[in-house]
Amino acid sequence: MKFVTRILALILVGVMALTLAACHQKDEVVMTVGETSIPAGLYLGFQLEAYQTLMNGVQEQLSASSDAPTINTFADYFNYDYEGQSAADYIRTQAEKSAVEYAVVQKLCAEYELELSKDQVDYLDSYASYYWANLEPYYTANGVSLETYKEINRFKSLRSLLFDYYYNEPNEETGKGGVEQVADKDLLSALTKDYLLADFISVATTPADSSAEAITDEQIAAMKEKYDGYAKRFNSGEATFAEIYKEDTGSELQLTENTVTGTDADPADSSIYPSSAKVLSKNDSDTTQYDLFAAQMKADGFAYGKAYVLGGKDAGAYYLAVFYDLSKDAYYLKQYRSTLLHDLKDDTFTEKLAAEGAKLTLVKNDGLMNYYKPTNINFDKVASAK
Repeated sequence: MKFVTRILALILVGVMALTLAACHQKDEVVMTVGETSIPAGLYLGFQLEAYQTLMNGVQEQLSASSDAPTINTFADYFNYDYEGQSAADYIRTQAEKSAVEYAVVQKLCAEYELELSKDQVDYLDSYASYYWANLEPYYTANGVSLETYKEINRFKSLRSLLFDYYYNEPNEETGKGGVEQVADKDLLSALTKDYLLADFISVATTPADSSAEAITDEQIAAMKEKYDGYAKRFNSGEATFAEIYKEDTGSELQLTENTVTGTDADPADSSIYPSSAKVLSKNDSDTTQYDLFAAQMKADGFAYGKAYVLGGKDAGAYYLAVFYDLSKDAYYLKQYRSTLLHDLKDDTFTEKLAAEGAKLTLVKNDGLMNYYKPTNINFDKVASAK
């Protein structure tokens, strides 16, 4: 299931298509890296991924300015610099890096005898074929075949396999991996540093609709008094969180105790905490709750299992929160192992691949690279294919 979840995310990256006048053949070699050839279709796919990163980055830059110009076409993104480069240079540079990574991953996986299982390949190819029904007219018009599209997905999966070979536990089936295994204590340290686990309820101190009447100070004070009462009752043992939840929301809390039982039970397969508890991370897209809760967890006198009232008018809500100690629960370390490994080692792994790539001879076909340059791609037609 972990493989399936990870691969779904990888495949969805490639749902846009490319549009070029198809004068060249799909198997033309744009560059060679060591002994690995990079055909035109693969190079175009790498450019597209770089364009998507550029697009997201420029959008983030523009969102920080209240008077930023509106982007009406996908080609408009070429009017902006990103990471110190023009858009076109950034796309070309990143596509070249991806091509080098592709060659390095093929080389190292061959050396370490790492390969995708038949089931994994079948799964990847079936999803590629599914998306191909919509993408075919646009890819084939530019000499990009279904096999090339599948190959991009296989490469990403091999890259993930190689990452695990270095940093994860040895594979249970093959015994391979763990070459530079990250210790559980380091993963646990990252988990407790950047994640928190809490049951909580909230009440808004600002109206959801901007046209609605403002909530008065008296109403906000009443909210605070109510939530303080909840906290007092919970902390004295007078009421459980589930009882308070029902009283506040009118609904039953879906509360399942996932306590490990039995002498042979694996603590990592179930949680000692209620299933209603939510994991929050500083890496979430919206860190409002995380920042507020984490500040309380850093406060003097903080205690797990105690109810706290947090927030207020400026925070937009009052929260009643009960925190749990992630370091005591093997379940969450298992569930977030892959995420934590990538948090800790993604940059190191990218640097490792770059260092290996620097050892390989890179030969470019400048004529073809110029022909397939980013400014020759009609990204607005690309967008219509989604």
